[in-house]
Amino acid sequence: MTEINITKSVLKNGLTIITENVPGVSSTAVGVFVKAGSIHERYEKSGIAHLIEHLVFKGSKKRSSFNIVDAIESKGGILNAYTEKDLTTFVARVLPRDVLSALDILCDMILNPEFSETHIRQEKSVILEEINDFMDTPQDYANESFIRKLYPDSSFGTYILGNRKSISRITPDDIRSFHRRYYRPANMVIVVSGALNPGDIVPFLNKHCGGSSTTENDEDEKTVPAVISRGFEWEEKDDIGQSHLIYGCHFPVKDRYQKYSFLLIQLMLSGGMSSRLFQHIREKFGFVYTIESFLDIFSGCGVFGVYAGTDTTKRYYVRDLIQQEIMNIRAGSVTESELTRIRMQFEGQLIISLENPENRMERIARHFISYGNYLTPVETMQLIQNIQTDDLIRMAQELQVFKDYNTYFLVPRN
Repeated sequence: MTEINITKSVLKNGLTIITENVPGVSSTAVGVFVKAGSIHERYEKSGIAHLIEHLVFKGSKKRSSFNIVDAIESKGGILNAYTEKDLTTFVARVLPRDVLSALDILCDMILNPEFSETHIRQEKSVILEEINDFMDTPQDYANESFIRKLYPDSSFGTYILGNRKSISRITPDDIRSFHRRYYRPANMVIVVSGALNPGDIVPFLNKHCGGSSTTENDEDEKTVPAVISRGFEWEEKDDIGQSHLIYGCHFPVKDRYQKYSFLLIQLMLSGGMSSRLFQHIREKFGFVYTIESFLDIFSGCGVFGVYAGTDTTKRYYVRDLIQQEIMNIRAGSVTESELTRIRMQFEGQLIISLENPENRMERIARHFISYGNYLTPVETMQLIQNIQTDDLIRMAQELQVFKDYNTYFLVPRN
């Protein structure tokens, strides 16, 4: 595995800067991670975090929207951003010569957006079209609807995009207030990974955004929602041709050991065409085309579940088969040879992903934000090697409390 050369610095204003010099690569990933997402919104104004993600691209006090993107793209770089439950991330992939320029552009647009009322109206219209696109994608809609019903009346359960009513309620003052509260150096982590000179990064950022600070509280931890749905079944109808099934549950997040144990269980269930769900439900019975488990972890909450697309008449059979596969893990069907294969699969996927500086950058950020330190690939594999079959059986017991599982069906109207 590639040698790890990571340094971490914290400026006086609280901005965390992490650099990783990666020998042998020819590009660099620059990421700004703002610890603000949909769970930090007021329930009735959901979508504001995602709206701000759009708006910062519309121009800063010294750069137009075109100047922002052209400065990156004209040099062969790529600019992107995405909003999640607890993070908003801005990424630039550039050549080493353009790293400082990318940092300048990202920090300027993120910390000093213009937020004109014209741009706000325009981006609201764009997001309404994005919501339409989302509604026309049944799998995405089913996944988000399941989370919404799992955490009712809570920002944990709102759509990241928001909805038509909530978007219409958001005012320019709401936008500026949310930005002022969360888009501040102490609530941000900047990670630069790839081909770079680490000695250039911290002095540059200290000069360009080291003085900005606010009096807002540095911590804004979101507690687990008070109301969590358990044991419910929901059905929604739409003009679609296939039924979509989500079967899953909430679990309390503990530590890295739990996370990686659950990841191994997830690989057993749906880690490719050799996985249990694929072989036993698609290959043996032919009940599905797509079936996959998922594991979402954010701010003290975890959601484990399985998605499947199937014929309406077979949806309960598929759910029963999913239950059986989870029960089989707990019943001790995990052999040493299967565990060895899963470990190797995990290691292979990890190493391949680290060939991409953007993946490295994101992995570093998430480790520091979630745990306060970084687990190197070698240390990660040592942890994986320490997880034994008995550990997986014990962890599977946490995932086999079927009375806590919820079922969401999105089925054809006719």
